[in-house]
Amino acid sequence: MRRPRCRRAQVADAAPRSPTRPAPLGSTAGSVDVAEGTRQVTEAHDAFVEPADVGRMEMPKSHRRPMVPMSRRRVVAYGQWPSPVSAAVVATGRVSLSGLQVAAGRCWWSESRPGEGGRQVVVCAALAPWGEPVLGPAGDAAVGAVDAVPSTMDLRSRVHEYGGGSFAALASGDLVVVDAGDGGLWLVPTGFGPGPSAGPDFDAGPGPGPDFDAGSGAGTGFGPGEGLRRLTPVAPAGERHRYGDVAAVGDGRWVVALRERFLPEEPDRRAAGSTSSTRHGAGTTSPERSSPRAVAARCVAVDEIVAVPLWRGGDPVVLAAGHDFFASPRPSPDGRQLAYVRWDHPQMPWDGSELVVVGLDLPAAPAPGDAPARTPGTITTSGTAGAISPAGTAGTAGAISPSGTAGPTGNAGAIGTPRPGGSGQQTEVEERERTPEVVAGGPEESVGQPLWVGQDLWFMCDREDFWQPWRRRGRGPAARMSDVPADCHTPDWALGQRTMAALPDGTMVLRLRQEGRDQIAVLDPTSGGLRRLEQPWVQISALTASGDTIVLIGATDDHPSAVATVALGGGSEWLHRPTQAPLDRRSVSVATPVRFPTRAGVDAQMLVYRPTSRLVAGPSDSRPPLLVLCHGGPTGACDPGLDPQIQFWTSRGFMVAAVDYRGSSGYGRAFRQMLRGRWGEADAQDVASAARYLVSADAVDPGRLAVRGSSSGGLTALRAASTDGPFAAAIVAYGVTDLRTLATGTHKFEERYLDALVGPWPEAADRYMERSPALHPEDVGAAVLLLHGDQDSVVPPEQSAQMAEALRGAGTYVVHQVFPGEGHGFRRAETIEAAVETELRFLTDVLELR
Repeated sequence: MRRPRCRRAQVADAAPRSPTRPAPLGSTAGSVDVAEGTRQVTEAHDAFVEPADVGRMEMPKSHRRPMVPMSRRRVVAYGQWPSPVSAAVVATGRVSLSGLQVAAGRCWWSESRPGEGGRQVVVCAALAPWGEPVLGPAGDAAVGAVDAVPSTMDLRSRVHEYGGGSFAALASGDLVVVDAGDGGLWLVPTGFGPGPSAGPDFDAGPGPGPDFDAGSGAGTGFGPGEGLRRLTPVAPAGERHRYGDVAAVGDGRWVVALRERFLPEEPDRRAAGSTSSTRHGAGTTSPERSSPRAVAARCVAVDEIVAVPLWRGGDPVVLAAGHDFFASPRPSPDGRQLAYVRWDHPQMPWDGSELVVVGLDLPAAPAPGDAPARTPGTITTSGTAGAISPAGTAGTAGAISPSGTAGPTGNAGAIGTPRPGGSGQQTEVEERERTPEVVAGGPEESVGQPLWVGQDLWFMCDREDFWQPWRRRGRGPAARMSDVPADCHTPDWALGQRTMAALPDGTMVLRLRQEGRDQIAVLDPTSGGLRRLEQPWVQISALTASGDTIVLIGATDDHPSAVATVALGGGSEWLHRPTQAPLDRRSVSVATPVRFPTRAGVDAQMLVYRPTSRLVAGPSDSRPPLLVLCHGGPTGACDPGLDPQIQFWTSRGFMVAAVDYRGSSGYGRAFRQMLRGRWGEADAQDVASAARYLVSADAVDPGRLAVRGSSSGGLTALRAASTDGPFAAAIVAYGVTDLRTLATGTHKFEERYLDALVGPWPEAADRYMERSPALHPEDVGAAVLLLHGDQDSVVPPEQSAQMAEALRGAGTYVVHQVFPGEGHGFRRAETIEAAVETELRFLTDVLELR
């Protein structure tokens, strides 16, 4: 096989421009000082200038590190530097934090731990007013963060494949969690609440089944298996049920959740839960979708929002059905209303979705000793005849009352028992409250993250280009509350997003993303004034509030993702750090935002990480190799916080550039839409342009350029590694290589995604074929490393196998490695370590770094 030699990059489309004032991203004006930004990056490398001083983003002075003289460092060739960041360090440091909540005086979050096989657990820590110590009952210092579930429980939602919202913390201190094994909801008494867990009317019943080992309970508030109880019934024969996006209702006697039901493929059963009549909708049996994997991925999944009682014997109540997708079910504080988001094929939630409010009537819990209530509340579907019962069977047209008798037709709302003291007759007001009302959104507008503050409903909406906070007061019209040109929300790939929180005085806390970095701002809803807090967090994935204390999950320039508290007056404190920084602060490479021109005449941005070490330096007459990173999505973005995998490369003498190409999030709707119909073209062009720009600035070695992408970023990387491109090597992890099979064989959530990114199938079949690297291996001009998990249900592993075979047939050097038991994204420490070591060997070989 031919192994591409290192070659000189072409820089024709990356001519530097004169430095001037920055222009908004996407501007066609030639006003961005990209040349100056890259010159500063290069000078920082040559003179070992403190990184925070060379970028546009000003950081607190406490986070700036002293300069280290070049004369004290040993000269070693770039790419061969000794590094303390091993592949094992990268693997153990890949702890993912999510699901941030506050309840019962504690902060709760979930952790996915590679060192435990990717197991996900709920962790909690006590909270106190900011700056005050947390004390135990005896006045001693309280225990820090502890696991709140048994040592053998693995929690994960797989709704829409990407999951999210895998637990809800109740006011009692107990948890409702999604078990990774069966996908159902379980009640976990933790013993951390202010009073007795799971009161007397909660019959604990058996644990999670005869094969469930609850463990020792070490580090938790309960004994081995004590009180664990399944809340949701086992799915009927032939069905599979998944739950996610769990939220408590009112006093915690109910929870609401998203339920995804996988039904047998009979068209009539699919039609009961979906209004889609498009090619991938209910009832479609196109011959292109006849493979076993395509059959498994076909639209037989039905989305519903259900209410699940916490007492033993109660049945789930269906609250919303009849659309392809639902998300973010959020009950009002009084439990009388429910807000949620819905959308239908071919939309994705960040392209077009609706925010809906409907009345919510749920029966009270039975008194201790009473027979458990059976309340099969139902809902009529919107656009399909028949009601859906908790068991999932089709009913008669119209709503069905709890007694099972036919109710009024056309009332597509939540149905429960009459309100306490009511006559059972529906008043005009009650009837109106039960009818779903669209508050915002539509086919050209994205909404998300509904949040009740009293009777007011806050949410995010991109009607004015950026995702900004909006508020609806009572039943009045919604109004935008801030016009700051920044995204306060991100694409809802996973459920349960939280980047907005309310303080006791009614002010709102927001996470803003500008210039590729995150900030915290406090919004006064009366004046509309926005005050940004001085704090070190540059990447914030979630935030919430407890009193006047802000709690967040985020990363700084020199520390990986952790849980922390922030004061309104500024300043922050660690609450929990699952991993430590892998490097001395003087050896951490800090991201510098750099704008660069694209072929389309607009500007894109990359985060540039220079080679950094406090012990060694590169030769003055050479430049470092470059690794360009393509984020996934492709509606995603690069994060600027410390990432051990990026430091793995920079500490070895690589320069790393993470590119936010056209279509990336964080820069407004108009910039996201620039990839519509152009996936595999515009993104690949921008990635290549970023590399050529750094070459033109004499910042990197033009003969040692590599590109890396995962998932959708794999397609971007392969398309950028063309024969006329600048790259000598491409690394692709669980990447897309054949757009045709992705369009006809992926899971329901994304099966119409390519309609917008490429074009409708099969009408745009020529475009699919033209942009599929597996069909044109002769166009790939770089050596390729392919990594994939054999259990991937998002991008089938056959995609990598097909690509490897095609490349070998074209005489291109290719390495293909499959990891047993891994899905879409590697979770196990041993897999991550093996993959990183393979990538290092591959680039050392191809880029001739020995």
